[in-house]
Amino acid sequence: GTRAHRAMVAAGAVLAVAMAAAVVASAADATRQASNGYKLVGGWGKTGTANGQFSNATGLAVDKAGNVYVADRDNNRVQVFSAKGAFLRKWGSIASGDGQFSGADDVAVAPDGTVWVADDGGGRYQQFSAGGAFQTAVTLASELARGVAVDASGDLLGSIEGSSKSGFRRFTKDSWTPSGGL
Repeated sequence: GTRAHRAMVAAGAVLAVAMAAAVVASAADATRQASNGYKLVGGWGKTGTANGQFSNATGLAVDKAGNVYVADRDNNRVQVFSAKGAFLRKWGSIASGDGQFSGADDVAVAPDGTVWVADDGGGRYQQFSAGGAFQTAVTLASELARGVAVDASGDLLGSIEGSSKSGFRRFTKDSWTPSGGL
């Protein structure tokens, strides 16, 4: 036993212990996943600005075909992926015009297939075709658009922040004006 040999044996022992711990941890994770009926089967994306990359992905929705819409907040865009994670398309950029965002915070797919995006810093909800063509917007008064959902009748629901009336709003499909006494 030279000193170098002893160091290699010690390093090997440390590696073996670490690998055994990883196997035990993986087995515990698998048991935990199996016990609640859900199992991790995949994922996609990493940090960045290219297609399929994100900077603070804050919301997602799935359409009837299984396509996944992701609100990519700090990249000021929406990205769309197939159910298996293949990049399909994107839309949006930073600014205040139609189809542009100041923080795309959340996304929802309506029963008619249109897509709503909560434009947080823009204080509005924008509606798009499934392909990304701008259709309309609902603008808030001095409030931030945080979350968005669409109910079965097509009414827009949004969570807002930034005023004494922070909370939730419902907008009717016919008039896009607040309903429910808010």
